[in-house]
Amino acid sequence: MTSLEWAVLVFLAMTFSPQTTMRRMVLLLLIYTVAIGVFLAQNAKGSRTLLIIAVALTVAGLSFPQHRIEIWRIIGGPSWCAVALILTVVWAGSRAIFEMTKPICLTSQENGPVAGSTRTNHFHPGS
Repeated sequence: MTSLEWAVLVFLAMTFSPQTTMRRMVLLLLIYTVAIGVFLAQNAKGSRTLLIIAVALTVAGLSFPQHRIEIWRIIGGPSWCAVALILTVVWAGSRAIFEMTKPICLTSQENGPVAGSTRTNHFHPGS
């Protein structure tokens, strides 16, 4: 979770600063590193595919020749690609964290306690 927070802070400082240039976009390497970690921690194919698309879009957006098409620079194309990347990384990372921290059901209603569990349900309705 901490790496997601730091990636967002670096993104905010880089993308919305008044001195954002293409040379400073190298700071996205931290976000790429977090994206790789989230990709490896993710089990869902949909989240992995979305991460691959977001990284590819950002790399293409940063590599696009700005001097040929003036509108790309005017609308802040690389920054919008970075926004898409960070939103995807945070969404997929939060989902991966949620999946890893889901509580495991220790008892089964039909079969009783699961083998190896020591916890029992001490709640008795009506008492």
